[in-house]
Amino acid sequence: MLGARAAVAEGGHARPRPNPGPPGVGDSPRNVSFALLDGAAWTLDAARGKVAVILFVGPGKEQVPSLRKLAELAKAKERAGKVRCVGIFEGVTKETAEGLLEAGKPRLDVPLAVDPERALLARFAAEGSTRVLVLDRTGKITLSEGAFAPKTVAAKVDELLQADAAFLRKVETLPEKDMRTGDETYLAILERGLDVLPHLFTNLGQAKTAEGRFYLQLCAKQVLRRDFLARNPEYKYVAWVEKDHTAELLAWWKGLDKKALAEGEYLLPPIFNAVKGEGR
Repeated sequence: MLGARAAVAEGGHARPRPNPGPPGVGDSPRNVSFALLDGAAWTLDAARGKVAVILFVGPGKEQVPSLRKLAELAKAKERAGKVRCVGIFEGVTKETAEGLLEAGKPRLDVPLAVDPERALLARFAAEGSTRVLVLDRTGKITLSEGAFAPKTVAAKVDELLQADAAFLRKVETLPEKDMRTGDETYLAILERGLDVLPHLFTNLGQAKTAEGRFYLQLCAKQVLRRDFLARNPEYKYVAWVEKDHTAELLAWWKGLDKKALAEGEYLLPPIFNAVKGEGR
């Protein structure tokens, strides 16, 4: 039996609204992507697994201090590497935005983009000159405000990070009897990014029963599958033969370059079969 094709349905996504409208608190926006000023792409899918902060600012140079506050929020020691922030100039061209930044030196250490037609702004129903959204690690909006209050945003980010830390500690010591494919914890694990893997593998190495190992492996396999497909859209599916892969997975984890994992530049365990093209 192929694990990916016979995998349990992955719940937890926000259901489509009967009358689709801009997303609000509790919603999970999908297919949000745009180009940054430096030419790189910024996507919500790639931000999954980290807390994300999206800040829209108006076209004036007086908005630059808000972007500087955004950069400071992301660089704080207790949040470093756990938060992805992006600032978006609304209603201006790339050239205008670059001129504003040149006038507001020193350089801003935060990803920046422009929204000249306010198309992105409209997707989030933002009004006024500033709009900020905070999304949790699963991509769900937890804060949506019409003005940027750095302390309020920082408090929400820290609240989410503390809740995530508590959840990950729970994963590391989760009783095997609680590992069920319909269990809320299982679904929450699937919504997490790669940061859940160290805790899953710690638990897997300690698992005493075949049932416990099965569900821990299934979680790890599904997390890897979701991340790989999100980062490599040319692949249509990832499958595996459903069996006890404890030894293979633990060996892969032990030899893995954890820095490469954090940067998304890793090879899947050899138990996986990743397929390009059509033919799901």
